[in-house]
Amino acid sequence: MFIEATSEIASRITGAIRDAAQATGSNFDYLFATAQRESNFDPTAKAPTSSASGLFQFIDQTWLETLKTAGPDLGYGRYAEGIVQTASGQYAVPDPGQRQAIMQLRNDPAAASAMAGAYTRRNKAMLPTGSAASRPTANSTSRIFSGRREPPS
Repeated sequence: MFIEATSEIASRITGAIRDAAQATGSNFDYLFATAQRESNFDPTAKAPTSSASGLFQFIDQTWLETLKTAGPDLGYGRYAEGIVQTASGQYAVPDPGQRQAIMQLRNDPAAASAMAGAYTRRNKAMLPTGSAASRPTANSTSRIFSGRREPPS
């Protein structure tokens, strides 16, 4: 029974990553390796020292920004509508119940994979074309999903 459940979960996660790669034009192998590295494929993983959560360990602000900007194109428009950008540039969800639902999406393999694909695509577009840095590797995920956009030193 446990093996069947584990296999079903693995299949669901792999399928979600595959669908996200296709929907966003991101590399499946890159997303797959990122999920393995960040959460060991545990969609409910939670970092003990930050707000990072889910399959791809999105921190709160990165999740809200990505969902706000990419969500409508990926079928998450009703969630994106509940996110506002404050005068200071931070993203917030004024309604506490809606905030809980939006943040809980990080634990949904399909939503997390879609946003990871969108975030990866956006970061790739910000890099100079043809540079080695424009070809993300699984080792670059720490700065990508923690919201840091500068190259590693």
